[in-house]
Amino acid sequence: MFSVLQTGIQTTYQDLGRLGFRNMGVPLSGVMDRQMAQFANTLLGNHLNATVIEFTLVGPILEALETVEVVIAGIGFLSSVGGVEVPLNEVVKIEKGNVLKIGTSSQTMRGYLAVKGGFDVIEVLGSSSYYKGLPIPEIEKGTTLKIKKIKNTQPNFHSFHTSLYKSSDLKVTKGPEFELLDERLKQELFNSFFNINPQSNRMATLFDNSVSKGLKEIITAPVQPGTVQLTPSGGLVVLMRDSQATGGYARILQLQPESFYLLSQKIPGTSIGFKLI
Repeated sequence: MFSVLQTGIQTTYQDLGRLGFRNMGVPLSGVMDRQMAQFANTLLGNHLNATVIEFTLVGPILEALETVEVVIAGIGFLSSVGGVEVPLNEVVKIEKGNVLKIGTSSQTMRGYLAVKGGFDVIEVLGSSSYYKGLPIPEIEKGTTLKIKKIKNTQPNFHSFHTSLYKSSDLKVTKGPEFELLDERLKQELFNSFFNINPQSNRMATLFDNSVSKGLKEIITAPVQPGTVQLTPSGGLVVLMRDSQATGGYARILQLQPESFYLLSQKIPGTSIGFKLI
């Protein structure tokens, strides 16, 4: 178990998401960067869907109430145990009474803390992923983080290539309303770079700049994480893990999974481009 001394920013329980309830308006939720979270669970021999803690830009400070093994998955998060720096993306043993501090990162948005066995959290609609309005507990100062007890498992040692996150190209396929774009607008879309707005969050990624013109709203239709919408004013919106199930803006593109993970790690102010495949 851990006791939370400080929470960090947007520190929440997440697994791979809440499937099968979007017809009721319940978002998928789940980790923003599946690649990174699954990597952490794999190193510990956990199930890929084991609950982890996701944090944004700065991680929590936790006191170990028992000896545990963890993986801090991320890029650039300076982390220490008992004041001694520990590596990211490796299994770290924390003795009872020691304090784990996960600092800030200027390289990526999100990191993950996985613990051997996974965090023990109530499931709601088949998932432990936090979403405001559902009775998944918030992680607050003073919270006790419980850990599931499992038999010894065999970890899998996979490499983790941080270079994957250096790209600025988001690979996309055509969305249902793509052909409503004229050729000039298509060229503008694929030959421009778009700067990520600080108001971006787990619901949607927004951009500071827009294209020269938009499309009229459509009859409300299904959307999903990774859907790129074009507003009537020319603004672009990329829906993320906590997005709604339907929307009325034109669905012009759809991100590939790897590009979704890449976008989820881009810090506000950085630029991306769309690459049609």
